[in-house]
Order: sequence, then structure tokens, then C-alpha cells
Amino acid sequence: MATEIRQATIRHIDELMPLVRAYHDFEGVTQDDETRRKTISTLLLGPELGPVWLIYDAEHLAGYIAICLGYSIEFGGRDGFIDEFFLLENFRGKGIGGKVLGLVLERLKGDDVKALHLEVGKANRRAKALYTAAGFDLRDQYHLMSREL
Repeated sequence: MATEIRQATIRHIDELMPLVRAYHDFEGVTQDDETRRKTISTLLLGPELGPVWLIYDAEHLAGYIAICLGYSIEFGGRDGFIDEFFLLENFRGKGIGGKVLGLVLERLKGDDVKALHLEVGKANRRAKALYTAAGFDLRDQYHLMSREL
């Protein structure tokens, strides 16, 4: 079965919204649908902010991955952050996540992105194994810190 990623545009908002809601439910993210839709729309309408790809496996919509772009002095240029990566339950554990990461890394490298970052739940062993297998390293001398404004 072929796994592929297709860049989402604002035309895909209605396909994307249930996936984002399911991911937020899975991760315990509290956000109302109006805010969620506005935020996703902003990303889809601003390609300079980063791509959102719909994930298909054998032509079935399987999930999505959203990358937000930035710039890093340390890494020498543009960098990205996997903001959200979600596969529907029936597509997990089949190697699709690893294939998607490979496709994403290839596309970002082609767009001259120098580094890709992510955060993963400490207890999410399955996701940590996926990211480790894809070549991501734990930078345990650092802590991701956030503050809402």
C-alpha cells in the first residue's frame, strides 16, 4: 500500500477539522472549534508559516502532519517544528508514521530547512520509538518551555 502526503490548502479545511479535533482530544488539548478553525485557516492561508500535509494510505485519508517554520542561528538557517502529527487509530502500528516522517524530511530538506524539532509526551513510548528510529535525538540538556501571551 502506498503512503503519500498531499499539501493541504484552505479547500481542505473541512477534511482537516475532524482530524485536528481528534488529535486534540487524544492529547488533551482544550480549544473550541471556532478558535481551532481560525488557527488552522491562518496556517493554510499562509504557506510561509509552514506546510500542512494530509496523509493518505492506499488512497484512504489516514491523518495529517503540520510543520511550523522558523529560523535558527544554531542550525544555520530555516528550521521547522512538528506542531501536530496524527494518524487515525486504524492506521497506527503499520509503519505509516515512519514513511510519513521520511517524506516530510525529504520535502523539507529540498526546501532548505536545516533542522526539524518536535515535542513528544514523556509517557508516549510508541511515538518516542518512532522518532528515534527516524533519527531524532533527545536533547536532554534542554527543556522546552512555553508561555502563553
